Amino acid sequence: MTLVTYRRLADAPPPEREMLDVEPNGEARAWRSNGRAIGSFGGPVADVAELRAALDEAAASDPPAVVALPPGAALEVLETGGRTARLEARAPVGGPWSRLVELCRREIDAQVDAPLAAIAGVLAVDGGLRLEHRGTGTIPVELGSLVVDVVLWRDGAEAGRGRVTGDGPGRVEAGPGWAISLPAPAMDLTGGGTVVAVASFVADDGGIYVPVAITARVTI
Repeated sequence: MTLVTYRRLADAPPPEREMLDVEPNGEARAWRSNGRAIGSFGGPVADVAELRAALDEAAASDPPAVVALPPGAALEVLETGGRTARLEARAPVGGPWSRLVELCRREIDAQVDAPLAAIAGVLAVDGGLRLEHRGTGTIPVELGSLVVDVVLWRDGAEAGRGRVTGDGPGRVEAGPGWAISLPAPAMDLTGGGTVVAVASFVADDGGIYVPVAITARVTI
């Protein structure tokens, strides 16, 4: 039986399928579909005593529930002790459940530093993106429709944009040592700024095909 289960889900893009399960011993397992790395992750939570204290606080009241979500908003679902809270993703939460929600949100981000089978992006100063496997396990990915959007930001405004498309290598069982380098788009990067690249493709999470997006950035 898990100590707490957390989900962040959205039907509309950008893809969101963030999942976190924390066991009574404090070990966590996570999946995430966007951010600086995508795939499965796992390791101990930062402070299981703090998490248990937050669970005790939440146990004293009914869970918060959202009646309707704004168009395109993601839903957060938190389950513990047979009770379920439903929230608008990233929205402020008050009351006894607030600490628990914040800890789960923090932990799903922290798990990216403990990859089991994940893909991360490394961006070169010319806008070329390299996708690299992280962890010791294997993650199947579908790269046949891989798209990379690159944007140059300068002084808080968009200063250039490019895209790399084309047929990728198809289905790949990405494991330790796997990587693929993608060409830089045709765009003018003179003048400096921050280059942000988003690679969009599909990953296989235990037979569930999930749209994913990896974000990488570099200052030039």
